[in-house]
Amino acid sequence: MSITEIREKLHQIIDSSDEQLLERLLLVVEDEENEKDFWDELTPEQQARINKSWEQSNDPTKCIPHAEAMKRFDEWKKTLK
Repeated sequence: MSITEIREKLHQIIDSSDEQLLERLLLVVEDEENEKDFWDELTPEQQARINKSWEQSNDPTKCIPHAEAMKRFDEWKKTLK
């Protein structure tokens, strides 16, 4: 897609969007302009927890298959009723 096509598509989206979407798009563009990285906005504790989770996700002994997690979640939801 050429730069002209991209601009035209963005103009179409902007022209047909509601205020909420426009505000979200503006935040994305402003963040890019300011080169903000969400990681830099996290506390060191939050970063450490994410890093620990990432490491654990690569250890098969600390993970369960998605299907099993969903089964457990469904069982848990039944206890709330």
